[in-house]
Amino acid sequence: MSKRNDAIEIMTANATLPMGDVVKMIADKIGVTEANAKSYYKWIVANGKAPGNVEKTARAAKSTDRKTKTAKTKMVKVPKPKVQGDKPKITDKTVEEINDIRAKNLARLKAVGKKYAKGQYAEPTAPGVPNFNADDAREYVQAVTDDLDSFKSPSSLSADEVRALV
Repeated sequence: MSKRNDAIEIMTANATLPMGDVVKMIADKIGVTEANAKSYYKWIVANGKAPGNVEKTARAAKSTDRKTKTAKTKMVKVPKPKVQGDKPKITDKTVEEINDIRAKNLARLKAVGKKYAKGQYAEPTAPGVPNFNADDAREYVQAVTDDLDSFKSPSSLSADEVRALV
């Protein structure tokens, strides 16, 4: 038989006993905890499978002897207000030394930029075509495209021609 059927048999046989005693019997018989047996009891009574009275159990009251936590106050540091013009001036270096530092920094920036600029633009990898002249190539392409009708465009179109194209 199933656990539910065993619980129903125990409940019908012990209908006059209080819920706590019947729950202990159910837990022992079907091998579950008392909490699970209690849920069996409640479900069976709620669905009318066996007689019984579901008793509300009061929760255990919280103990008041716990140590109360005292709120610790944190010290908040307030930063000193900054006033424009409070920046300390560099007075231990001469103008020439400052210009030398700037020149060194600029040279370092250019070196790093040059190092990482590779790959940012196309670099020649092959020697190319011997005796190649870019201007002659452009003129040749222009001459070929001028001869083809598909590259020519009319100066104006009539409404019928536009409808035919569309």
